[in-house]
Amino acid sequence: GQVPERAKVFQIGAMRSRPVYGVRLCIHEISLDAILTFLEKTPWPGAIAELKDVLIFLQPLTQNVTFSIDLSDGIGAKIGLECYMNPKISAGARQAAWIKMIDKLAERGMVDMAKTSSLKTFDANTETGELFSELPEELILAKALMERHAESTMWQYLHHIKLTYNSGHPLQTKAYLAVQLIWR
Repeated sequence: GQVPERAKVFQIGAMRSRPVYGVRLCIHEISLDAILTFLEKTPWPGAIAELKDVLIFLQPLTQNVTFSIDLSDGIGAKIGLECYMNPKISAGARQAAWIKMIDKLAERGMVDMAKTSSLKTFDANTETGELFSELPEELILAKALMERHAESTMWQYLHHIKLTYNSGHPLQTKAYLAVQLIWR
């Protein structure tokens, strides 16, 4: 099959540490409907109806999806759905959207209560050094050089949530966290 018109292959990777060799394609800016259409036109060994239910569940919860497929002797049964929030919306709106998604995943038993609580409170801005008890040496040196001209802030946030779908298996959920240093 062909990649849908507006979708973009933004990453190609060789997963050499995995037991099955092949290439992973990560396709961005693809609609949830286009994912189904793409897989219907391609010899994919998964269950379209089952995946459709997953995509209907995701539709109101995420604003951008990256679709990952593994290619070896055709498309592998396992696919990834990386869920992102729109970076152009305010941090508060983005956090509220993540909380809604995390709550819905928890309702389905896809995230346990301890992780639900941690993920919902992970977003934070803080003075550099308050977020971590020990800073890397390079950051200590940079801070000493820059602090006369700029203040640094560490920002920790939920980068994306990835659902891994494999027909006949429970959905797997992973949260990808990020920490960013900002000089102002």
